[in-house]
Amino acid sequence: AHFAYGKEEVMKAIDFGGLFTSIGVVVVAIATGLYVSYLLKSDTARNICNRLGSVSGVLLIVFNAVVSSLSGGEQTNLWDQQWPFYVA
Repeated sequence: AHFAYGKEEVMKAIDFGGLFTSIGVVVVAIATGLYVSYLLKSDTARNICNRLGSVSGVLLIVFNAVVSSLSGGEQTNLWDQQWPFYVA
């Protein structure tokens, strides 16, 4: 974290409430997806859900890249970072 952000007190800057909320949402989403997959008896429906999940993941990555590049500021542009940012 020190190489990526140049700060020593990174742990103090982390919003743990938001972090654990996000992790909780992901865990619930995965559990719900597994349960729905268990309930679906059709392989076609499972394949459609799998494709929708994959497309959603790719679109989320693209959305985050676009938002981070348009939000302004030097620290938000992914391609303007120094090499330690990518190693860390």
